[in-house]
Amino acid sequence: MALMFPQASGHPVKVYFPTDGNYPPQLAAAKRVSPDLGLARFVVQQFVAGPTKAERRRGMFSNFKLIGPSDCGGDFQITIKQETARVRFCRTAYGPGHLGDAVIIYALKANLTQFPSIKKAVLADKDNRCLFSQADVSVC
Repeated sequence: MALMFPQASGHPVKVYFPTDGNYPPQLAAAKRVSPDLGLARFVVQQFVAGPTKAERRRGMFSNFKLIGPSDCGGDFQITIKQETARVRFCRTAYGPGHLGDAVIIYALKANLTQFPSIKKAVLADKDNRCLFSQADVSVC
């Protein structure tokens, strides 16, 4: 997936990435420009793609990976209803484990709740379980 860089026209957004391995995590904002009004979808796409080389030199990182085939034709599906964004990843999601997984969830939620129309973010894996949860539940 190609990274989007600031353009002359579009809709400015921030994409938040972790900057260290500490907990609670520190996030830094990377400036990006969405080509359309699908801002929530765009920031999730950009988070999945990860920081640019220049952003990595500034200390931003992401160890979130999607692997394997998609069951929906893309990396994820997103719906927004009643101020809640629900993201279901359609490929197998991998994080660094334990606190690192919590940092990824924290960053994804920060990315989504930057928009006034989103107050809550629900993140699910390919099997519709809470992202990185070992429990067989679908309510996050």
